[in-house]
Amino acid sequence: MAYYGKRRRYRGSSGSPLLNIATMTDPAWVGSAILAGIILFSSWLILPAVFQTNPILKILTPLFEMIGSILALIFGFMAFMLFLARDTVPVTPSTTYKPAYQPPKPSQKLQNDNPSPYANPDPEQPNGWSLSLLRDLEWKRFEDLCNEYHRECGLRSTTTGFGADGGVDIRLFHRETGALIAVTQCKARSSRPIGVELVRQLLGTMTHEKVQIGTFITNGTFTKPAEELAKEDRIILVDGKHFIELIEQLPALSQARLLAFATEGDYTTPSCPHCGIKMVPRTNRKKGNKFWGCKNYTKYPPCKQILQMRKGTD
Repeated sequence: MAYYGKRRRYRGSSGSPLLNIATMTDPAWVGSAILAGIILFSSWLILPAVFQTNPILKILTPLFEMIGSILALIFGFMAFMLFLARDTVPVTPSTTYKPAYQPPKPSQKLQNDNPSPYANPDPEQPNGWSLSLLRDLEWKRFEDLCNEYHRECGLRSTTTGFGADGGVDIRLFHRETGALIAVTQCKARSSRPIGVELVRQLLGTMTHEKVQIGTFITNGTFTKPAEELAKEDRIILVDGKHFIELIEQLPALSQARLLAFATEGDYTTPSCPHCGIKMVPRTNRKKGNKFWGCKNYTKYPPCKQILQMRKGTD
């Protein structure tokens, strides 16, 4: 990937920066075990050798050996417990996914035991991915597609649902410990590029939630200032063309499942950001311009959510 290749810190094991999020963190029990070994080795071998030349410190050697042994025992016990608990992290069946895997070569069979519910693609649906199809998706379907993409990659994630998202739509978690490791913002906006303000908002969310990795996925493009800010702050930008390339790196069966999911039912009429139901076309009585309005506008309390229609929409 051209963009991915510019990010020195993440270059390497996989062609997809989103896949690398799942494999960047080693199992927690390994770190604890290594730390226990380092403490034990230092307190019983390195420190006594250093303290031999100092009579006062030589007297304190047994004390340091005892403290080192206690600390090594504590971290060793932590490593043992984390090792036992590595497969027992609480999960939510509808939003939690299996460990990431490297996309198999075309000659290999797909190994994915947790497929999308849309496993039998409708032959009448579009027969392939394209940038125009991606840009036809309404905003909620696009967000759900991004989440399904993470699922097909084997990542564990949750979505924020409807309502205010606080600058983040998807949260990614460590596959063993369940710790939050990355946040993702999705924006279906192909009419104009994503500017620096939205990327800065994601950066603020990363700071607030104390995560070092953020991804921003759009079906459109990014402005140059947004790209420059992302380079400095560990934010991975994925525009529409790049997202299509990432999908096409997946096995053919995964691509078909994502295509079936994206084009299931009415995938172009926008959903109400507040109610979640499909919106209806309305006309401004004074200006005559058309817009999308919520069906619950006539109910009490009325939902006054509106969305502007894209050009060419009847």
